[in-house]
Amino acid sequence: MTKYTRNADGGTVPVPGTTWSNQGAVPTPKSYVAEVTTGGEFAGNALRFPTKEGAEEYAVDLMRRWTLVQAWRVVGSQDEPNHGEAFEPRPDRVSL
Repeated sequence: MTKYTRNADGGTVPVPGTTWSNQGAVPTPKSYVAEVTTGGEFAGNALRFPTKEGAEEYAVDLMRRWTLVQAWRVVGSQDEPNHGEAFEPRPDRVSL
């Protein structure tokens, strides 16, 4: 799992030293969930994406809309996917 944080330009970069692999048998995720933190615990919502990339796109979009997000991550889930293959931002949302 890799954690990401916002850089000075407003982009995202991996937090150094946060990529690791689990030891032993790990079940393959059925879906992926984006989680963000505003300084405390990481939290996600009920959206489950079938691909890691779709969840990453959603996390980046969420971070651009929420001003207090300090970092985001994508974690595997054993829940069934309930969102499309890729995240499609709504056209009425404005990114600054």
